[in-house]
Amino acid sequence: MRVLVVCNAGMSSSILVKKMKDYAASQGEELMIKAVCSAAAEDEAGEWDVCLVGPQLMHAVDEIAEVYMKEHSKRPYKVYEADEDAVYDEEYTIDLSTLEPTIAFPHLPENTKTISEIQEDVMVDQAVIGSCTNGRIDDLRTAAEILKGRKVKKGVRCIVIPATQAIYLQAME
Repeated sequence: MRVLVVCNAGMSSSILVKKMKDYAASQGEELMIKAVCSAAAEDEAGEWDVCLVGPQLMHAVDEIAEVYMKEHSKRPYKVYEADEDAVYDEEYTIDLSTLEPTIAFPHLPENTKTISEIQEDVMVDQAVIGSCTNGRIDDLRTAAEILKGRKVKKGVRCIVIPATQAIYLQAME
C-alpha cells in the first residue's frame, strides 16, 4: 500500500511515519509511505493509494477535504475514519486564542521568541511569505491584498515562495 501523509510544518511527521511503518510490519504488510507539507500534496495526491491529511488525522474528513481530493486525485481514494470507541495514546487540545505572535531570530528556525519575550527593539531585515505551509495560492492572494498599493521598506528583503511549481504558475497568471 502507498500512503501519503500530508502535514503542516509543525507536525511531527517522522514519528507518525515510523509508527505507521512499524504497524504495517507487525501486520506483515508492505507499506510505502511519504510525508509532505500541506501545499506540496497538490502535486502528489493522485499517485497514492491513501492520502492522510494532517487535520483529518485528528478529525473526521470534512467536505473541504473531499472536494480537494476530488479535484487533485487521479485515482480513487478511500476515507478512513476512527471507530467511535477508538482509544488514543495521547490527545492534545490547544486554545489558539492563547498563542502569541512569534518571531524567528538568526540563525535557526527554532531560535524564536514570542512578542511578550522581546524586550529590545528588533530590526526586521527580511520577511518571508509562503514556503510550505503558507505558500498556497490563497495565502499568496491574502499577502498580495495586504501589500497592494504599499512598498516594502528600504533595507528589508521580502521573499515570496509559492509552495509548488503549480502554485507559482497560478500566481503568475
